[in-house]
Amino acid sequence: MYRQCQLFIREIFNPLSVFYVYDKNYDLISILYEVKNTFGEQHVYLFKTEKDQNLIQHMCKKKFHVSPFIKMNCIYFFRLLKPGNKISVIIDLNDPDGKVLYTSQDGIKSELNNRNLLKSYLKHPLMTFKIIIAIHYEAFKLWTKGIKFIKKKIKIKNNITIEN
Repeated sequence: MYRQCQLFIREIFNPLSVFYVYDKNYDLISILYEVKNTFGEQHVYLFKTEKDQNLIQHMCKKKFHVSPFIKMNCIYFFRLLKPGNKISVIIDLNDPDGKVLYTSQDGIKSELNNRNLLKSYLKHPLMTFKIIIAIHYEAFKLWTKGIKFIKKKIKIKNNITIEN
């Protein structure tokens, strides 16, 4: 039983994780965006931040194959509010013809402890599986509409770029 629970708990899929990097004075100095796909690959975009920015904005070229329905010649626009009691992350993806994708994530600060972790798990059971199923369901809908499937040219396991 223990081994089964251990295997179950290891199944985690976060399409996007955002890490806020602080210096020894607790000033926000960088933001790290960890982007994953359903092929077991990830790419990390690391950006410096300016001191005392409430609205943080970053832009970079897409360097990682996330969706088989979106070409690589795209630009990401990241917008975040400086973290406090709430966080907000907005990402636009544009190709040469315009906006391809809009996504956002909002959250409320809570203490990191066993009680809150258990509460979150019970509130969102099997979230990893729900996300993966939802991604594949949306991909199936795009495929049935005849949207062109774009093959990956290279396989990337872990990669990081330091952006301006």
